[in-house]
Parts: sequence; C-alpha cells; structure tokens
Amino acid sequence: MNPTDGRYYEDVEVGEEVVSPARTVTETDIVNFAGLSGDFNVIHTNAELTKSMPFGQRIAHGLLGLTIASGLVARTPGAEQLRLVAFLGTTWDIRKPILIGDTIHVIETVASKRETSKPGLGIVIFDAKVINQRGEVCQEGQWMETHVHDAQFHARLPGVIDGETFPGHPHAAVRSCTGLAEGCSAHAHFLFGWGTLAVESARGLPRPAF
Repeated sequence: MNPTDGRYYEDVEVGEEVVSPARTVTETDIVNFAGLSGDFNVIHTNAELTKSMPFGQRIAHGLLGLTIASGLVARTPGAEQLRLVAFLGTTWDIRKPILIGDTIHVIETVASKRETSKPGLGIVIFDAKVINQRGEVCQEGQWMETHVHDAQFHARLPGVIDGETFPGHPHAAVRSCTGLAEGCSAHAHFLFGWGTLAVESARGLPRPAF
C-alpha cells in the first residue's frame, strides 16, 4: 500500500496486531525527560543513592515508558496510513521498571471499536504491551483514538485545489480537502515527504469541531 493511501475506521479490524520497532532506553533519555517533565526524583537521577534501593540503579520514569511506547507505535510500518483524528485517553499499568540499557518494543492489538454520536467518526481501542529484551512485560494498558470513516474523509470542500502549494512551505501541498461530518468544521490534509499531516486551520478555515 502506498504510504499516502489511507486506512479508515472501516478498515481497522478487531484482533489486528502489530509489533513495533525496538529501541534502547538510555541515560540521556532519562535526563532529558526529567528536564522536560520537571520530575527529578532521586530514583531517576541519583546513581549513588539508587545503588542501595530495591532496583540497584536508576530507572526510567513510568511516563517516559508510555511516551516511548507511543513513539514506537507511530514508527510501526503502516501507522502513517491510519486516518485518526484524536487521541482520547489511556489506562496504563506499570509492571516492571525500565532500566538504562533495556531495549523495548510494543505489541499493539485492536481490542474493540464502536461508532460515536458524531457522524463519520468512530472510536478504536487498542491493547498495548511494552516488552523488554528479556521478554518481560514492563508496562501495559489501553489507549483510545477517534478515527474517520472513509466516506466522510473524502467529502469534498470547495475553494481549495488538490496539489495546491503554499508560499514558504515548498514541500507542502494539498492532498485532499475534507468535511468530516455535517456540522463539523473543515480542515485540509497536506502531503509531506513523510506522509500526511492533518492541519487544523488552512486559509482561514475554522478549527474542526469534534
């Protein structure tokens, strides 16, 4: 499938499973996340003190594991084809610590899907497991996303032309102009070298109302 082809709500099937690429968690990851989040708890930042603590060394922040998991799933082949609108939330459990030097990957499975009260939109719920190089489940839970129906994605908008480019953005061009549902505001999808990006406002159009 071409990376610019879409997979819509109808195309996602319960039971589908994907395995993400793997990534080694480093000391730099932990230091950077501490700075970003403001969480400098000694269990993440004090190498000497943690020698006498239960894990014997610094461990990654629990939310760092979740954040890396989200990024790994985004790198899964075909992920850029999913026509999702929004990330809605997660329930998440931390089973084991992620240590400096651990290499983790994610197994993601479609757990369920359902229609919403908004025409043209559906909710997809995924099971996700973060697994280390020893085969241990470090973290697991579910996350929920809103996806677009095929017919609603391809509803045309007047006034914007496919292939149109924009000054100052030489690598951006309109791929498709869409109205997501009756009563929803419009937005455009721009084609970049790495796939598509949903832009919430284009040429003065209002933000989507979901």
